[in-house]
Amino acid sequence: SDTHFGPHIDGRLEELTKLFQKYDQIIINGDFWERFLWTFDEFVNSEWNKLFPILKAKNAIYIYGNHDKKEFSDDRVNLFSNHQVDSVELEVGDKKVLITHGHSYLPGPEEKFKWILKSYWLASFIFYTGNILYLSGLYYLMPFAKNMNKAIIKIFKKSNLPQDILITGHTHFAYKSPNRKYYNSGLIRWEYY
Repeated sequence: SDTHFGPHIDGRLEELTKLFQKYDQIIINGDFWERFLWTFDEFVNSEWNKLFPILKAKNAIYIYGNHDKKEFSDDRVNLFSNHQVDSVELEVGDKKVLITHGHSYLPGPEEKFKWILKSYWLASFIFYTGNILYLSGLYYLMPFAKNMNKAIIKIFKKSNLPQDILITGHTHFAYKSPNRKYYNSGLIRWEYY
């Protein structure tokens, strides 16, 4: 989840090419490309498209996130995924697993303050400021950031959905809580390779 691919092609292209080839199937759990930085057309025609044949061969499922919503793209999502959905339900052994990006449980600022999206410059400024805070480590010190996964767990428990396990992305904080039956895949940024 949360690769937020933008115009800068970095070392993730090579690393993800190797990683994707190891698996039988891939689920892209939202925010695959970053709508605040460029258009879907620019993304599809960028070097990131070198990943597309691998993803198609792996029967990729594309779960829309809050930065790459369905309305931000077009039918060319079929270039890199075989199925496009808002969530995936799987049965693993005797457990029912729900995989979703997570923004439906915990909306981001662009969901709460839709006027932000009316200005490309404001949206870009907020996105870049968030990245600077995140990379500097200051993001981790913010009270809301520490509790984002816990908030999703509470909402999931209250929803009384039939799934036994929830897997999300969205918060950018990898998290596992087997006793609460919740996992967050974090994010994949170049800085971590």
